[in-house]
Amino acid sequence: MTSNCTRNLTCSHLFSRRFYATRWDETNAYCQTAGENLYHNRDAGPLTSYFLDVHGEEAYRKLYEKARSGAKFRTEEIEDIAAYYKSRFERLTQKQRDFFNVI
Repeated sequence: MTSNCTRNLTCSHLFSRRFYATRWDETNAYCQTAGENLYHNRDAGPLTSYFLDVHGEEAYRKLYEKARSGAKFRTEEIEDIAAYYKSRFERLTQKQRDFFNVI
């Protein structure tokens, strides 16, 4: 999201994955190169600026508050989150295999 690179991509989190309330929040996850992700750990400025440009200050404030809310998840809730993303992944990969909707 902060460069035009298409190789060595990783998922970067605006707020650290240690904050469970936003760990799986899609507005907290952005595609960056591994190098950008590493740099983000020392300087959150570029990704924060990107977020603010796209979503605005109010969304940032809400995500910040959510990240620091101290929310905890039960095992069943994490399993539900995993099932949701597995289903989304399967739908995306199916679309790639069946690009012309012939299968």
